[in-house]
Amino acid sequence: MQRYIGLDVHAASSTLAVVSEAGKRLRSFPVETNGRALVEAIRLIPGHRHVVLEEGTQSAWLYETLAPHVDDIVVAGVTTSRGQKNDALDAFRLAERLRSGTLDKTIFKAPRRFTALRELARVHGMISRDLVRVQARIKSIYRSRGVATAGTRSVYAATKREEWLEETAAGAWLRGQVQQTRGLTRFHNHTLKDIFKGAATTVITHPGADPVYATYSRMTDGGTKPNLAKVSLARTIAAITLRMWKDEEVYNAATLRG
Repeated sequence: MQRYIGLDVHAASSTLAVVSEAGKRLRSFPVETNGRALVEAIRLIPGHRHVVLEEGTQSAWLYETLAPHVDDIVVAGVTTSRGQKNDALDAFRLAERLRSGTLDKTIFKAPRRFTALRELARVHGMISRDLVRVQARIKSIYRSRGVATAGTRSVYAATKREEWLEETAAGAWLRGQVQQTRGLTRFHNHTLKDIFKGAATTVITHPGADPVYATYSRMTDGGTKPNLAKVSLARTIAAITLRMWKDEEVYNAATLRG
């Protein structure tokens, strides 16, 4: 006896919806968003239990908490839904899509194994976004005083602060053009995208003998626009990372020469 359980999660309470193997909606009921309460509620459902919930703030915790008590658990990517909406309907839709195998996207969750890596990636993303916000505020202050800051990063340097304050007082204009990096793909992992773009920026701003930087230099010397070369460099770093991860290799710059 197969039971497909959709879990619509909210901060204080969640809704469980149960669908049979034949697609019949059996029942739905609210449960406190509490590990013990959710486990007890799911264990009361007879048969082979297949759980699905949407990706969100609590999805990793719920995956780790519920996985030992069900036959399998799937974290679905958030997609746009149409039609009438409420917690029970959303939970039933999730359960039915799991039963019929029509989930658009699933998110890989490995309990505990990659928890530290996920948290490091999340923190990196948060710090990067906060840094960008602060930098934008600094530039906006100068722009509000008639000082152009496009194309320069010295505006953030503490050693240049007095010079920039003098520019503000004088109302001088700097000339430059900000080059924005295009998205790597239409459907992408935003956290990993930011990490790889940040890695590409580090390579570009710290030139050296490493062949990864040499790849970027060859592209720009050959006429490739810097923003497009940066995207290509980010893809190269992503490919190197994936290969090292899959094959458990140590990075060796010598293998990249050619």
